[in-house]
Amino acid sequence: MQRPPKRVIAIDPGSVIAGWAIVDGHGNALRAVASGVIRCGALPFNERLAQIYATVASLCAEHQPTDGAIEAIYHQKNAQSALKLGHARAAAILAMTHAGLAVGEYEPSVVKKAVTGSGRADKDQVRAMVSRI
Repeated sequence: MQRPPKRVIAIDPGSVIAGWAIVDGHGNALRAVASGVIRCGALPFNERLAQIYATVASLCAEHQPTDGAIEAIYHQKNAQSALKLGHARAAAILAMTHAGLAVGEYEPSVVKKAVTGSGRADKDQVRAMVSRI
């Protein structure tokens, strides 16, 4: 029995630049629908969080995903950076939750391994494989 089609919004969070993608999945077939970045630049921090929330909410309204995915927090050497990343993640998770989505959290190494075959792939390798897929 084949699983029902899914449309996933995936977020790679950041408080200055956050990546996003919309992917359709039906069985083993995947299709990229749309992708982009949320550039918050030099806005005050509270306005960056508001922009992340508003953009993710808008993407959910436009693309009607069935599920959400977000990168889990990994080890950060700088506590301040980790805290800001946590706030950016919360803004995105809240927007997806308000859109009625179940949100899964995925370790960066798991995503990298699924896409490239190596959990230690760098961003350029991931980007190249995503464009090929």
